Amino acid sequence: MTEISTVKDVLNIREICNNLSDKSDKILNAKVRHMEKKWIKYAAIFIIAGTVIGVYYPDKAFLTFVTAWLFVIPVMAAIYLTYGLIQYMRDRKNKIVVTIKNNDLTTRLMSIMREEEELKKAKEAIYKQMKNEENKGL
Repeated sequence: MTEISTVKDVLNIREICNNLSDKSDKILNAKVRHMEKKWIKYAAIFIIAGTVIGVYYPDKAFLTFVTAWLFVIPVMAAIYLTYGLIQYMRDRKNKIVVTIKNNDLTTRLMSIMREEEELKKAKEAIYKQMKNEENKGL
């Protein structure tokens, strides 16, 4: 396990997390757009099929419509919902959840910055002491 030593490391980790969430949002949006296009295609197919049935079989068109409305569409909806649930359960296994508490991260950053400031002050004090000893020695 690596330790976070500087503020830069913490900021890099936060940037990496933001990049990952941006990429996953883009992928999700692409999937949604793809599904929207699929539904348009399916709706067009149903409209064309209904028109063909209505033109060639006008007496049975109403019976076909009622049958599809009462039986076929609910069955297809149930199948689609079941498929979506299966995909969700499958994808859920591959997710990594990372939680960052802003308060906790902020306090850590502030403590690291305070430690760096203390180290700078100590270093400057040592340099002043060394310069004073050199000046006394000459």
